[in-house]
Amino acid sequence: MWATGQGTLSCGTLVAAAPNSGTSNPAQYLAFDAWVDGFLSGANNARDYPGQNSMVGEGTDPPGRDAWILNYCQAHPLDTVFKAAMELEQELLKR
Repeated sequence: MWATGQGTLSCGTLVAAAPNSGTSNPAQYLAFDAWVDGFLSGANNARDYPGQNSMVGEGTDPPGRDAWILNYCQAHPLDTVFKAAMELEQELLKR
């Protein structure tokens, strides 16, 4: 799999940018949030054909998804944000 942008950065970078981190970078954290939302939108688009669930994340909200990503990244700081987003996608597909 290939990623670009914020998705190529480490989860540790996301955690460092998070609010209340001591090194908070609100603009960068918002960029991570937007990147993950775009990733999930792309996942929905890729599934938009008959017989497939094209609504990954339906019934969730941005603060919940953001909290899930932050928790994942705190536990896996060496993973990329792309990997975190893929793991979130898999979690949402279980619902």
